[in-house]
Amino acid sequence: MSLRVSLSVLSKTDCVGCYRLAGGKKLRYHLPVGGPPTPRCEVYVGTSGWLYDWNEELSLDWYVSHGGLNAVELNASFYRFPFRNQVLGWARKGRALRWSVKVHRSITHLRKLGEASLGTWGRFRELFSPLDSLVDFYLFQMPPSFSCSQ
Repeated sequence: MSLRVSLSVLSKTDCVGCYRLAGGKKLRYHLPVGGPPTPRCEVYVGTSGWLYDWNEELSLDWYVSHGGLNAVELNASFYRFPFRNQVLGWARKGRALRWSVKVHRSITHLRKLGEASLGTWGRFRELFSPLDSLVDFYLFQMPPSFSCSQ
C-alpha cells in the first residue's frame, strides 16, 4: 500500500482567504465564522512519526523523499529522551519538514509542569536545539487528570 498526499490540491490564488481547488472551484473561508477573511497561511500535513507499513524503508529518509508529506510529529520523545546523534540526524535528514515535538512525559505526566519539571525541560530543549529552525511547536500533552487549576 502506498500513501500519497498531494499538497498541490490547494493552490493559493491572488485573493486573501480564498483557495482554488482542483477543477477550478473556489473555497472561501473565514475564521471565526462570519469574521474577516483569514490571512493566507501555509498548510502542513504529516503523521505522528514515520514508522508505518506504507513507509517502504521505515526510515525518515523515505518519509521525506517519498511520503508526499511536509510535516511530522516526533512522538517517541514522549517515551524516552533520544540520543544526541539521533537528533542531529533528524535535523540533517528532515530539513524539508516542519516538526512538532512531543514533550517527555516526565515533564507533563509525572511532574505536571511543576517547579521540578523546569530542569528537565531545560535539558529536553537543549537536546533538541539542532532542530530549532525546523520545530514549529512543542506539544505538551497533559494527562486526563490534569486540570487548569493545577
